[in-house]
Amino acid sequence: MVLSSSLAAISLLEGDRPILFARISGSVLTTAIVRSALLCSYRCTDLSTYGASLTPQMLLEEIFPVAAYYQDTWQEGISSVRIAGLGVRLGEFSGLLEQEFHCEVKSLLSSAHAEGRIKEDARQLADRDLEGLVGWMLHRS
Repeated sequence: MVLSSSLAAISLLEGDRPILFARISGSVLTTAIVRSALLCSYRCTDLSTYGASLTPQMLLEEIFPVAAYYQDTWQEGISSVRIAGLGVRLGEFSGLLEQEFHCEVKSLLSSAHAEGRIKEDARQLADRDLEGLVGWMLHRS
């Protein structure tokens, strides 16, 4: 299953180093690894629970296979992790993910905002955590 909103949100990732992206929407988890605007890995899974009941260990168990595959195939580690869909709960997950991947873990939208990637006309969408639409707005004509 490919959710177009997750693909649109990927456009908010930028950098030459590999970024692991995880987006939780209801009971669906999208995991991707992007490096230099290249989609290197993509996985979409149904979780056994909805995002509100998700635990840090459950999330790690779901995203680890994508990270391990990338590291084995491309022979390099993950440089950063960007999360969408956890809202204020991100702090509960950051410690375990930072410990596992040895890199910073941030919200996708807060990271894109800090890098100046969210344009003024998309700010209201970002405030409502609509990262798919914000990503789409980056590429509209």
